[in-house]
Amino acid sequence: MKRIIAFIIVFAVSFAAILCLTSCKGKESEQNVTENTPVPVSDTTAPVSDTLAPTEITTEVPTEISTAEPTAEPTPDPNERPDTVTVEWLAMELMRRYNTGIYLTHELEDYSNIMDRNEETDLFYYDNQLEIDRINLYGQHRNVLEVNRGESGIQRIISESESEITVDVYVTTLIPDDDPNSGDSVGTDFRITVDKQRMVIVAYDRPNECEGYYRNELKPLALRYRNQGMSWQDADKKAYDEIYARLVSNGY
Repeated sequence: MKRIIAFIIVFAVSFAAILCLTSCKGKESEQNVTENTPVPVSDTTAPVSDTLAPTEITTEVPTEISTAEPTAEPTPDPNERPDTVTVEWLAMELMRRYNTGIYLTHELEDYSNIMDRNEETDLFYYDNQLEIDRINLYGQHRNVLEVNRGESGIQRIISESESEITVDVYVTTLIPDDDPNSGDSVGTDFRITVDKQRMVIVAYDRPNECEGYYRNELKPLALRYRNQGMSWQDADKKAYDEIYARLVSNGY
């Protein structure tokens, strides 16, 4: 009996020791698992790296401002009325426009800033128009390239006062064409009266002309009609109309 009791006691003690040992190992295993499991690091607690890449700074490239090229200065018109006008310049410019209408534009030029149209100049306009009519009706044999002022000289002073001067002038006009063998200038002599205050022509005549519409036909006809009592406007227009009709029918 005593042996049985002793055996039971020994068994109980052994069993208890085994249970205690098992329990300790389990706790140690849990502790090791807890210690060895990495703790997740949140984004807010992540350590700042010492090697962070620098933030890229975008620098705006300044827009290139296009600078407009300077506008070229307009070429001055060599035929524009100058600030200082002389009698010689008026005479040369009168013939330049006269011949420009005949050979280049085939229409009457504007004379308003160099000559008044009045009783003493009206026949000049009709003479110029008849020369233009002849070219428009029958053409011209010259292929004129340009018309420019040439030279001018006062041949004689007919009269002069404080307000006006009347002179006989000789003027050359340059009229080059595409024929190298043809002449490139035309000479004309005529008489003009210039208003010295305004420097414009107020009277025109061709007293020394040998041939041409003005002296031989236009002026004699116009004076006849004026002497018959017609106004100078009507007389000059009637003389022009008669000569133009003959030009159309006869060719001259």
